[in-house]
Amino acid sequence: MSINEGEGIQVECIDTCLVCGAKGLLFYTNVRDSVWGALGVWSFFRCLGCGLVWLNPRPIPEDVGKLYGNYLTHDTTGKSITKSASLRQYIRRAILAVAFGYDDVLNNRKQRWLGKVLSLMFPLKEVVGMEIMYLSAARRGRLLDVGCGNGQYLANMRDMGWEVFGVEPDPEAARVAKQHFGVSVAVGNLENANLLDNFFHAVTINHVIEHVRDPIGLLRECYRVLRPGGSLVVVTPNIKSMGHRIFGGAWRGFDTPRHFYLFNTKTLSTCTEHAGFQVGLLRTSGRMARTIWIDSWVVWRRGRLDPNKKVVAWPLRIAGLAYWGLEQVVRLIWKDAGEEILLVATKNIIEHKEE
Repeated sequence: MSINEGEGIQVECIDTCLVCGAKGLLFYTNVRDSVWGALGVWSFFRCLGCGLVWLNPRPIPEDVGKLYGNYLTHDTTGKSITKSASLRQYIRRAILAVAFGYDDVLNNRKQRWLGKVLSLMFPLKEVVGMEIMYLSAARRGRLLDVGCGNGQYLANMRDMGWEVFGVEPDPEAARVAKQHFGVSVAVGNLENANLLDNFFHAVTINHVIEHVRDPIGLLRECYRVLRPGGSLVVVTPNIKSMGHRIFGGAWRGFDTPRHFYLFNTKTLSTCTEHAGFQVGLLRTSGRMARTIWIDSWVVWRRGRLDPNKKVVAWPLRIAGLAYWGLEQVVRLIWKDAGEEILLVATKNIIEHKEE
């Protein structure tokens, strides 16, 4: 154990790969938090065998909270997907009904025909699918969102017929989820939430697994609380993305030093299988390409991103949109180009016949 460059954060060294046990090699060094201003000078290591990337050294458990002093998890400005009357939400409802079975969100028959057309446009279908974590209406039941933040996602899913629950370590975010969105949330980590075995029909982990010290342990806990045949959906940054190849250490997906692990499709799948799951859908997504490009470009050119700046100059918005389109095309040839990984896995039914 040592102190991180005299800045008051105690750290520990993690020399070997979580997935394959190989010794890691230095990947990036002398990296600082370019967004939220956490203290420390950090490094990332990479496994040459499987490609896993991890923060090394990393804060000890008692000091992890120091990384989130200015980190915002509880904005209350969002609105429910199914209650907005905007054109964008009208289109989303059409795709939700046709592509994912949520017929009860339709306003009229014309909307269904619109959905049939728009669902053929994969980028649009992907954006809507990622918003609901690719959970179809046919699987509706009890849903647990791990690291639910302000609860807006759960509120949206509740409006579409799910019975929702959340786990969130940030007490303020959990308070917003309860008071603003009326969502049932346990404050803390999943391991300490005392949830029942084999209880949930689906568990979602959206941009959370990269923050935890023991990703496989988290996945095993998800396996425990899921019913046999239940679905696990994980979304996380993709270290092999086109954005990382372009921007290197300025890539927004690093979120130094809060991201302890950065996965590729192979390493995320291996961790999920180690936890007992059967992996089904596994691919990358380009839905965040525009935002990632803009944020990464700002960090690359200016060295720092102001998270409170809501207005982006129009030339940068246009460039981000162009990059989004380019990444959609590149993904037709290079499947791993997307900025995020989407994994959908199932808890084996056969192993639990007696239940």
